[in-house]
Amino acid sequence: MADQNPSVTLLRRLQRRTEDGGLAWQESTSANAFLTAFGDHSVEVSDLGSDYSPDYAVRILDDEGHLIEEITLHDVEILMNSGNLSLKLMRELFVAARRSARGADRVVKSILDSLGHDDDDESPFDP
Repeated sequence: MADQNPSVTLLRRLQRRTEDGGLAWQESTSANAFLTAFGDHSVEVSDLGSDYSPDYAVRILDDEGHLIEEITLHDVEILMNSGNLSLKLMRELFVAARRSARGADRVVKSILDSLGHDDDDESPFDP
């Protein structure tokens, strides 16, 4: 099903491409934020919330760092007409960007390699 709103489509594509490994993110100069570049523009995803009140924002910036567009969690809640789905989308994008920027997969693999293999590592549900 195609989204009618380009902001929601953008967020979904960013999230998918990041999880597929197609986008590389890096730490932003902003606190708790990550950045990826598209030619002369960049996209920054930020966690602006607290433990009790989650809040995320996605900003599109020009090559000088000027704000072109900002998509907040509140905007997405209205566009999607669902607080739960919008929070899930924004959180998944933020977490995927953080994992990309900080090399989470590489770090976990390195730690697992250091720990070695255990016989009970296999799930009883694995074929």
